[in-house]
Amino acid sequence: MENKRPTNITLITGVAGTGKTTLANKLSKGKRTVHMHESEMNRYFWTRNIEIDTECVVITMYRGHCIKEILEAFSTQQLLVNIQSEESFIIKTPELIIDCDTVDIAKLSHLLHSTQVKHIHLKGGFNHKLLK
Repeated sequence: MENKRPTNITLITGVAGTGKTTLANKLSKGKRTVHMHESEMNRYFWTRNIEIDTECVVITMYRGHCIKEILEAFSTQQLLVNIQSEESFIIKTPELIIDCDTVDIAKLSHLLHSTQVKHIHLKGGFNHKLLK
């Protein structure tokens, strides 16, 4: 599943209280969305809640330890979904929104550029203009 594609990935960063989660929820509104936490990402069956008609995946991260692997998984045209005790299946890769407190953008700059990630950095109070 190496087919690289222009992706629909949004990385929202900023300190706690800047509105990252609020913005992620607004961006995914109206879409069939699966919400995940970074603690689920180190498990083999991390895709277990993704269904064939999932349009968007929102991942909340605090440390961003596995962000590189997530970006690589979602930068292909298809995503392999593994569910314990069930047959795996492949779906069209859904939109990805990552809500992350801490991430070293400099270390990810090449990957962010090659996968065409839209990066939104929030600082200070939440900017409601982003929702329009």
